Amino acid sequence: MQEPKAATDGEPQTRRVSHLVVVAFVLLLLVPVGPIFLPARDTPRVADVILVLGPATEPRLALAEQLLDEGYSTRLIISAPHYGAGKTMYETALCVEPQQYRVTCKQSDPFTTQGEIGMLSEQASKNSWSSAIIITDEPHVQRARLYAQRCFAGEATVLGDGSELTPTDAIYEYAYQTAAFLKAFSFTPGCA
Repeated sequence: MQEPKAATDGEPQTRRVSHLVVVAFVLLLLVPVGPIFLPARDTPRVADVILVLGPATEPRLALAEQLLDEGYSTRLIISAPHYGAGKTMYETALCVEPQQYRVTCKQSDPFTTQGEIGMLSEQASKNSWSSAIIITDEPHVQRARLYAQRCFAGEATVLGDGSELTPTDAIYEYAYQTAAFLKAFSFTPGCA
């Protein structure tokens, strides 16, 4: 009969360390799930302006119109590009047709969340605004709130548009927002 092969002294320890590394990696991947898919919910409050972050999707614009109709504000800023992919300001009805409230359509520079909040801050300074409602999609709410807290001196209420995500969209948003959070904390910690 053959003797069982004896384990080397380092083998069980190496296996335990490997398992711990895998568990730590999985937990690290799960950290962004809450802020991305289950952001804290704000309640709309009357504000000086409503800002729709780009892209100006139908659900975002519909929520903005609803809030304007309900009297939460009389001013709207739509962040939309002059040209390129997605809905440009020239293709957005609220930007090109007369409205019963004041509408400004602008492309921030840079055309990023950080740039859009910087644009809001600039407009707020020019117009003596001290409050804003910011509209985006659910996975983007927490990051938009992060930039609003960093870069907008007034009171910001950040709302998700309530649009549903397909499984493919959820995977994309998880990857995109996780990378964007890393960028926000590592490479672009200030304001635009």
